[in-house]
Amino acid sequence: MLVQLDDTHLKGSAALSGEPRALKFTLTVDQIDLDRYLSADKRAAAPKSLLSPRRRLPGHRRSRARRARPPSSCPTRPARSRLGAVHFSPLDFSTVRLTLASKDNVVRLYPAVAQIDGGNYSGNITLDNRGATPILSMDEHLSGVDMTRLLAATPYRGRLSGHGNVNLKATAHGSALDAVMQTLNGHFDASLSDGYLEGIDLEYELAAAQALIKHEPIPPRSAPARTFDAAKMTADIPTGAGPARTPFDAVKMSAEISSGVARTTDLIIASPVLRVAGQGSANLPTKAIDFQLLASLKASGATLADIPLKVTGTYVDPTVRPDLEALAKGELKQKLKDVLKKNGLQGLFGK
Repeated sequence: MLVQLDDTHLKGSAALSGEPRALKFTLTVDQIDLDRYLSADKRAAAPKSLLSPRRRLPGHRRSRARRARPPSSCPTRPARSRLGAVHFSPLDFSTVRLTLASKDNVVRLYPAVAQIDGGNYSGNITLDNRGATPILSMDEHLSGVDMTRLLAATPYRGRLSGHGNVNLKATAHGSALDAVMQTLNGHFDASLSDGYLEGIDLEYELAAAQALIKHEPIPPRSAPARTFDAAKMTADIPTGAGPARTPFDAVKMSAEISSGVARTTDLIIASPVLRVAGQGSANLPTKAIDFQLLASLKASGATLADIPLKVTGTYVDPTVRPDLEALAKGELKQKLKDVLKKNGLQGLFGK
C-alpha cells in the first residue's frame, strides 16, 4: 500500500490470514498532524473524551477507529506501526513505534515507544470494552523529558522546569475523561532535576515565617530584591525581581492514587541551602491540593532552622503560607526544652 493524505505519506502491507480470519498489518508513516483533522467543535469537546488530545498517545486514534467492536470471528492480530513524527496537541512525538492487538473488544497498545520533548516514552495501554463500562489500564514511563517543553501547550505551562522521569501504573473506568479521573487508582512516582518550581517562592515564605517568629513586619513582595543569607539567618527576602519561583537541584515523590486522589508521604525538594520534606494530597478531578511541608535552611552541613509551611489552592494556582499553628507549637516546644535544660530536667522531654 502507498497512501498520501495531505502532507502525510503512508506505506505498508495488510492481510487477512488464518482461521478464523485475522487482520494483520504493518504500516510506516513519515509524519502526521492529527489536530488538523479535528473540527473546531470537536476540539472544544475533546477534553471530555477518554482519548482527548491531552491524554492520547500516538496511535490511540487509530486504535479507537479500529476497535468498533469487531466480531470475534475476525480478530486483529498484533499489528505494527512506525511513525516518523506525530503532532497531537499539546504533544509532539517522534520515532514512534507501536504494536496494536485487538480481540473480543479488548484493544492493547504494547509495546509503544517514542521520543518526546528531549526524552523517551514507553507505554503499555489496554482498553477493555467487554463490559458495560470500559476499563482502561496503563503502565506509562517518561524519562529525561524537558518539563518546560512538555507543559508548554497545557494549562500548566510555566509551572515547572527541569528534566524529569515519570512513572504511572493505574486503572480507571469510564468512557469520558471526567469518569476516568474520578475512578483512577494506582501508583505514581516522579523525579526532577535542575529546575524551578514556578509560582512558589519558598525562600520568601521562610523569611516571612522568620519575621513572624521575631514579631517583625513582613516586607511586601514588591520590595526591592535582596539576597537570602542562610548562614546569617537574616530575613533578606528575594522579592520584586520577577515572578515567584523556587530553584531546586532535585524533586522526588511517590503517590498512591485512590478514586482520583493522589496522596504522598515522601515529597522531597532539595537545593544547596534548602531542603523541603512533606506530605499531602492532590485531587486530580478538582485540581485541589493540601500539603504540609517542613522547610529546613542549611549552611555548612548544619540545619539552621525548620519552618512548617502549608500549600493549598490548586496545582494550577497554589498558595504557600507559614503554618502558624505548627509554628507556634514548635516555638513552645523549644521554649519548654530550654526551661527543662536550664533546670537539669531535659530527660523528661521526649523528641
